[in-house]
Amino acid sequence: MTAAPTSSYDYIIVGGGSAGCVLAAQLSTNPNTQVLLLEAGPDWRSVDATAELRSLNPGRIIGQEKFDQFQWPTLNAARVAGQDQRLFWRGRGLGGSSNINGMIAIRPVPDDWDRWDQPTWTHDAVLP
Repeated sequence: MTAAPTSSYDYIIVGGGSAGCVLAAQLSTNPNTQVLLLEAGPDWRSVDATAELRSLNPGRIIGQEKFDQFQWPTLNAARVAGQDQRLFWRGRGLGGSSNINGMIAIRPVPDDWDRWDQPTWTHDAVLP
């Protein structure tokens, strides 16, 4: 949705990833509310994606050089102290990382839930 530019906003949302877009859409349902959604990347269309990104086989996504325009190629991080930094895949553009992760979710192992020590957030309690 595009509106005429304004100099005042009720809400400014930084990041047009999955959550940012949904939040902007929800806030925009009030016609008296001015919402600005800022995204550093473009609004990619599926025809712009490489064959690897469009593939149903996520194993085809090998080699970051083919995907630099869809993610932040210089964002590196280490998972633990002392580990070499590696590319931290984060999507760039409307849709955020959902653009590059194939909408794949991996269920955490039970120990991950146990460390939170929250009785309502257990491995079994959050089953779909």
